[in-house]
Amino acid sequence: MREKNMAFGFIIVCFMVIMGMHGFVIDRNSDDLIAFNSDRSGNDEIYVMDMHGKNIQQLTKNSFVDYFPSWSGNGKWLAYTCFKDDNWDIYKIDLETAQITSLTRHAAKDVEPVWSPDGSKMAFTSDRDGNPEIYIMNADGTGKVRLTHNKAVDVFVHWSPDGLSIAFCSNRDGDFEIYVMDSDGNNIKRLTKSQSNDWMPKWSPDGSKIMFVSERDGDPEIYIMDPDGSDQRNITRHSGKDFEPDWSPDGSMIVFVSNRNGIKNIFRANLSADYEIINIE
Repeated sequence: MREKNMAFGFIIVCFMVIMGMHGFVIDRNSDDLIAFNSDRSGNDEIYVMDMHGKNIQQLTKNSFVDYFPSWSGNGKWLAYTCFKDDNWDIYKIDLETAQITSLTRHAAKDVEPVWSPDGSKMAFTSDRDGNPEIYIMNADGTGKVRLTHNKAVDVFVHWSPDGLSIAFCSNRDGDFEIYVMDSDGNNIKRLTKSQSNDWMPKWSPDGSKIMFVSERDGDPEIYIMDPDGSDQRNITRHSGKDFEPDWSPDGSMIVFVSNRNGIKNIFRANLSADYEIINIE
């Protein structure tokens, strides 16, 4: 039990170190809305806003910690992680009715839900079997299946656009690297092999690139690579901390969190045809 708590504690601590304890976790949907986490109200809550940073709406209003928002494919639901009653569990909120549904009720730590492209399933990380592993479940919380079986920490999942593959982060070979596997957990392949931590993989909408965060240049920067792990390159190249990236629906822009202006804020950047940043707003 002590090893279990230490392992999962490491996930949360690493994430908080990158975030600076409080900040943003962002996700995009097909209607160009951005869901994010913020403590602007004095407590960590889930918000949405438009692509220009306007029309901010607070979705969760409670005394708990709400993190990791993730859109359903049809944009009607947001899944998220909530720290309530001294435990992490997964919930979803109906954006039309504001109804909140609990998807996991387990003494273990269930975190970071990510919807499959067709909205029928979610991938998430849990230590319910004694170690942080990747699981999937149906969108209503039923049918939980464990995909990874390793003594290391597996976290930060993301589905490929066709729903056939899942990218994730693991320290099974020492430091944290990006891996990919079939959506049933088979054919696990390591994509990055750096001497530092690689985090937060995000598949591009057309499936041609995987964006991720790496500390290989001394601080968190945003990189892209081909789905087979080739052509890895830094696209932010800034002394500040750049992390938690996501793509626009057409892949022409990215949004990310950075403290490059002294405090953490959400930025957007246009991309060239060869995935170089043209400008940052």
